[in-house]
Parts: sequence; structure tokens; C-alpha cells
Amino acid sequence: MTTESKTVNETIHYVYTDGTIAHDDYVAQPITFTRTVSTDAVTGEKTYGGWSAAQQFDQQLRATHQIRAKLVRRPLLVIPVTLNLR
Repeated sequence: MTTESKTVNETIHYVYTDGTIAHDDYVAQPITFTRTVSTDAVTGEKTYGGWSAAQQFDQQLRATHQIRAKLVRRPLLVIPVTLNLR
């Protein structure tokens, strides 16, 4: 049995609907998810466990809501999430 991991990097862009930048990008701390991988010794077939759910984007969501609350004076387009998996 082995362990597989993926790191998720999140960037949120804040742009007013007229295209001007509303706030600096918010770059969240990377979150790493893991799961187990079992390989059948005879067939080589792999069986994957579920991804860990221990880490979530809760902290990032709170920060995003705080930033949005400061920017509500004008129509705001939040380009929600740019995710990059490593």
C-alpha cells in the first residue's frame, strides 16, 4: 500500500464589473490532500482510497468574505477560484 498526495493552490481575483482591479489577489496557503493506493500483487490493478477531508478552505473563505465586505460599494465580480494541482 502506498500514499498518493495532491496539493491544491488557490488564487482569487477581485475585479469590478468594469474590469478594474478591486483588490490584490488573495493567494491561499496550499492545502495537501492524501489517499491510499493498493496494488493487487497478481493483476497490478490499483484500488484508490478516498481523499483526506481533514483540510478545507474554511480559513480562505473567511478571508474572502472579509475582503468582499470592504468592496461592496461598487458592483464586484469575484473570479472565484483558480486551482492548480501539483
